[in-house]
Amino acid sequence: MLDWYRITLRLAAPTPSPWHADTIFGHLCWALAHVEGPDLLADFLGLFALDAPPLVVSNGFPGDLLPRPLLTAYQPERSADLATAREAFRQAKELRESAWLSPQEFERARRGEPFQPLPRQPFKPGVTLHAQINRLTGTTGPAGTLFAVEETALANELDGRITVYALVDPGFVAGLRRCLDYLVATGYGKRKSVGYGAIAEARLEPFAGFPPVDGQNGFVSLSNFVPAAGDPARGAWGTLVKRGRLGEEYAAAGNPFKRPVVMLTAGSCLYDSPVRPFYGRLVSGVHSDFPEVVQYGLALAVGMRLPADGRPE
Repeated sequence: MLDWYRITLRLAAPTPSPWHADTIFGHLCWALAHVEGPDLLADFLGLFALDAPPLVVSNGFPGDLLPRPLLTAYQPERSADLATAREAFRQAKELRESAWLSPQEFERARRGEPFQPLPRQPFKPGVTLHAQINRLTGTTGPAGTLFAVEETALANELDGRITVYALVDPGFVAGLRRCLDYLVATGYGKRKSVGYGAIAEARLEPFAGFPPVDGQNGFVSLSNFVPAAGDPARGAWGTLVKRGRLGEEYAAAGNPFKRPVVMLTAGSCLYDSPVRPFYGRLVSGVHSDFPEVVQYGLALAVGMRLPADGRPE
């Protein structure tokens, strides 16, 4: 039996790495290996092959916001007036591009009710220029050796908070707390050794979860994920191609790049009944030199009422 928890991370610096579930999970696995030992990590990962994962995590979300389900019940009012119809079409286009919902809007979407989300830009992209350092002299190189690092910070009103939802086996709660402490000590994502992705605080607290709704006939995923054989295939989804890299000790390998993995994005909706707590799988064979390396691809599923004909009502 898995219990719902909420992880709140208070950031102290921007990060070049997105808050994807597989990246978060990878950091926690490295923390487990360093804090508890590689044998315990191997046992931990072995439970996934038995369809008994001790941990299922979502993407990291800005503040209290949640991803917009790709199948929703919003539809603008119809009008015979051309100017009004054009304005309604413009607003509908803007709303379809709204990626983030408040908790109240998310609950309306789960119940299949109409809603009108506000346009939100919780992430602030930026670029910082850095000078290359000559490893022999310890000084900057000649002119023209500047390079840019793309980074992402949170909007000021979010107070630097990233929220991760998780299903956790009761026997792993204490271990997860130690892994989060390790994450605070070491940071998150690319270039953490120079201060990017610094985390000031990590809180793990029980969460009530997302109770079933009337007419529930499918789910929205809170994670980027890779469907497993037998998972439902009817619904609406977005895709991304993840080109991961090896981390920590493995990063110094001759080939640090993983094979590309196609994933469905958070917010993807699929029809299924009854709804299971999670879907997807760990993906093996992602690196030619390290067969033990896997890519996290589980979906943290939240039940919702999807349109009966597969289209917004």
